[in-house]
Amino acid sequence: MLMLIRNLRGEEQEAILLSAGPNVLRVAIPESADAVEFVRVGGLWFGEEDEPVLIEFEDEVWFEQDMASDWPYGEFGATVN
Repeated sequence: MLMLIRNLRGEEQEAILLSAGPNVLRVAIPESADAVEFVRVGGLWFGEEDEPVLIEFEDEVWFEQDMASDWPYGEFGATVN
């Protein structure tokens, strides 16, 4: 499954889902030799460097709408100074 990952700086990275659990995702990123893991803690997804990210699958965001208020960083893809 194709997915899009966005960090707080608004940078986007396409990825392919390899496996998924309720709180862990493993993805393949083009031109990367290793799989990348994302962990969900408190309703937010975090990358391997502990940076919060938003994860989108084609047309829907993978987190429940009631958790959106837990996202303390503004609009989807917003730049944080």
